[in-house]
Amino acid sequence: MEVRDHGLVDAQGPFLGLGVSYFTALWRFHHDRQKESPFTVFENGHANRFWPDVPESRDGCVRATGSRAGDRFVSIPMGIREIGLQILAREPVRFKVFEPLTGKVIMTTELKAGDQRRLPQGPGGLIILGQTLLQASCGP
Repeated sequence: MEVRDHGLVDAQGPFLGLGVSYFTALWRFHHDRQKESPFTVFENGHANRFWPDVPESRDGCVRATGSRAGDRFVSIPMGIREIGLQILAREPVRFKVFEPLTGKVIMTTELKAGDQRRLPQGPGGLIILGQTLLQASCGP
């Protein structure tokens, strides 16, 4: 996936245009507390919590939202705290993490269901673009 013009593109074509298009109808909105999200987010070690729930925490985020279409997804954690955001894959996934102000890829990874990863704070928010995988195709 890459940023091209005013949208995101992968080998299959436009991934998520920044304008309204016929692709919009295919995408299902979700919050990261919902089962449709590819990730569980953590706040101070607690699943499905956000930092307003635990104000003294130094990790986590204010909110995380996203959308899915088929096997592709976008997740946007916002208000990421100083030591980053711990995520857990709810299903096998491959994804890239983009710095939203520059479009620079800051992480590319693949996780099995149950694997965890800490995302950096970045500028306080990140854009995660990826796809779900069959269990058999995930890593060695």
